[in-house]
Amino acid sequence: ESENGEDLDRLIYHGPYLVDLVNDSVSPDPGSRHFPNALVNKIRLDLHKAEDKDVATLGVAHDHPIVGKSIYIEGSFLPTNGSAKPVKLAYEISEEFELENKAGIEISGDVTNNLIIAFRFAEWFRFNNARTNEKMVSLGMVSSSSITLDKDASEIEKQISEVVIKNIKESAESGEDHDGDKQLDDDEDGDLTDDGDDE
Repeated sequence: ESENGEDLDRLIYHGPYLVDLVNDSVSPDPGSRHFPNALVNKIRLDLHKAEDKDVATLGVAHDHPIVGKSIYIEGSFLPTNGSAKPVKLAYEISEEFELENKAGIEISGDVTNNLIIAFRFAEWFRFNNARTNEKMVSLGMVSSSSITLDKDASEIEKQISEVVIKNIKESAESGEDHDGDKQLDDDEDGDLTDDGDDE
């Protein structure tokens, strides 16, 4: 939306893009685009699984773990009084991340503007949110030596995976103007944590 309230054409980046949040890289490089002087109040990111036909564009091999997935994470979980367990998360979900700003972000047409989009990983793996984790499952409940969160996981891992997916979806909705009043209310831009007391 421009400063005088007139609508501007949407600026669209056509993917696919592979975003590596650990190494802070994007492939292929989206480059720079020109904006007129404006206030940007909404940014939307569409998450989809990478197809085999996308490997050349993304610059990865056909056997890369992201192929056939939309999210792929490897890491470790250190339980209390225990040894670290390797964790692998591989999802095929599609999701829309929509970020809104009440006042808008001022974009100047004659200078370089850097926009930072932060993904709150802590919220993805938060298990004390009663809205998304009714059974209060956690990574510590997995008895095996490794943890796999995908469609072929064990029953407890599937329950944990469902919580993570719900957290991802809830995280994606945070910052979205659901009632269309051009302002973010507390329940649209608040902390995703829940101590279980809210109904």
